[in-house]
Amino acid sequence: MAKVCGFWECAIEVRQDWTVCQDHYGDFADGKLDVCPGCGWLKSKQYDLCLACHEGKEPPKGRTINSRPNRDRIAERRTGYEVPPPGAPAEIDISAGGVHVYILKLTDGEFYVGHSEDLESRLMEHRDGKVQSTTGRSPTLVWFDWVPTKAQAIAVEAEMKQINADNPRRIRRMVIAFSQLARQVDTNP
Repeated sequence: MAKVCGFWECAIEVRQDWTVCQDHYGDFADGKLDVCPGCGWLKSKQYDLCLACHEGKEPPKGRTINSRPNRDRIAERRTGYEVPPPGAPAEIDISAGGVHVYILKLTDGEFYVGHSEDLESRLMEHRDGKVQSTTGRSPTLVWFDWVPTKAQAIAVEAEMKQINADNPRRIRRMVIAFSQLARQVDTNP
């Protein structure tokens, strides 16, 4: 059976190791989604229930309580914290935690790969010359991604460093694809 996005009304098929589709990943990564207590599917955090539960409707076609995403796994992926059992009064905060893996381009054309729980502060440290390996090399952020845990960030960082050592062209292609995607984002609503 194909796995679908964990958002309550989305029927897009996703890989078995994904929780949501690409359309909902941004909100998921930003902590704007949480678990609907009525059906167990993901919903917008601003609402108490998903629209189907709010209106007393059945889950969307092909959705059943048994096919919903595993709420423990969702919260673990987002936070690394233990999830309270169903019915517990504490709300699941999937906005906490997470680590950024990032790539900086240096003036000599080389790339620096790192990870940080506070990307903005870390970039300021690079810019202000507080990181020895990038001091005087005008580091510029050219790529980043978010992962739920520090262990995953360390693994991704190590993999990126190995790719950079073995085949820097792959890193360049990633950076080019990322910048092309970023140009498509309309920041003026």
